[in-house]
Amino acid sequence: MKDAETKRPVYLSDKELGYIEHILCHFTDYMGGDDRPDHGWGRLKDYRNIDEADKYFIMMMAGRLRRIYRGWREKRQGNG
Repeated sequence: MKDAETKRPVYLSDKELGYIEHILCHFTDYMGGDDRPDHGWGRLKDYRNIDEADKYFIMMMAGRLRRIYRGWREKRQGNG
């Protein structure tokens, strides 16, 4: 199996999964050229205005996912 096809287990809470789904849904709308204000970039910009607790939650989740991915990448490259 190629590295790009390797599946990795990542455990997410319902709240984390909800944020990831919402962000990816609107990101793919944006990628597809959906410029309606209630889709794509128009919705992603709303994340600037969420309360500090939710911003912190999302930033911590993103950091955790980034560290997981970097750990796997370093092991694959022989640096871990």
